[in-house]
Amino acid sequence: MQIRVKVKIEHYSRDGKLKRVFTKESDLVLNNFGYLLRVFFYPIEYNQSYHIGGFVNEDGDSFEIVIGYDSLDWEYKTERIYQCEIGTGTTAPSASDYKLASFHNRANASIYSLDLLSDVIRITLRASVEATANVTINEVGLSVQTWGWNATVGQSQRRYILLFRDVLSEGISMLSGEYLAVYYTIEFTR
Repeated sequence: MQIRVKVKIEHYSRDGKLKRVFTKESDLVLNNFGYLLRVFFYPIEYNQSYHIGGFVNEDGDSFEIVIGYDSLDWEYKTERIYQCEIGTGTTAPSASDYKLASFHNRANASIYSLDLLSDVIRITLRASVEATANVTINEVGLSVQTWGWNATVGQSQRRYILLFRDVLSEGISMLSGEYLAVYYTIEFTR
């Protein structure tokens, strides 16, 4: 099995006219994505809860996600909202990135498509992210907003976990009020 991630960005004017389309292979899968996979495949015993660590949120804090039988169980009682982010940073991505180099804005993503083909499973998430000022966007990312356990304060807190970060080969100059439709496609070959 192999994983591939593709990014497609459509730049729209304030009146909704398509200005330009950018596509690229994702730069790399971040460590947080690997920890997220562990959450899905962790064995859960009846009436038990587990704290899965290793995640790093946008503040650089390490934290845990609680899974299994618990009042703040990740699968049952907490939000899990995927979001596309845009920023102005230009530094090359590294596997340990936990936030965009220079965040500008984010928007909730939804499932745009799911394809179950004989040779590939492909899911695409899409969000429309608005420029809140005149800006040149050089980076995009996909994150998940959730709740995670903070042992320091002894409670769960809202967290943003960056899964992918991609630097564009060419910046996108945007006026305030213009928006980008950002598509993240994750493919698993069979």
